[in-house]
Amino acid sequence: MYLEKTPNGNPVVLTNVSKSHLTETSKKDWLTYWKYFKRNEFNKCAEFGCTEQHDHGVLVTQGSLEKGKLFVVPVCKVHGDSANLTLNIDSNVDIIAADLSL
Repeated sequence: MYLEKTPNGNPVVLTNVSKSHLTETSKKDWLTYWKYFKRNEFNKCAEFGCTEQHDHGVLVTQGSLEKGKLFVVPVCKVHGDSANLTLNIDSNVDIIAADLSL
């Protein structure tokens, strides 16, 4: 259900796979999905060091551990629309599997 993070508290590097595939509406829907399944309160962008409020949910993958499995993280509009495909996820963010049922 959740991607296990490194115990040392370092950011987890994930690849944003939804950049060109999601509309504004679907990014908002993925954020609603993330909020439903999250365990911890986290109201800012998942990008490590970003202090902006999250506005979107994006689909990400973690190639080395969970090959091909998609996860959802919350990001601000800037990071959700960014051309940069690599996200350094804050260690306090819940990384939710994208294949759960509501």
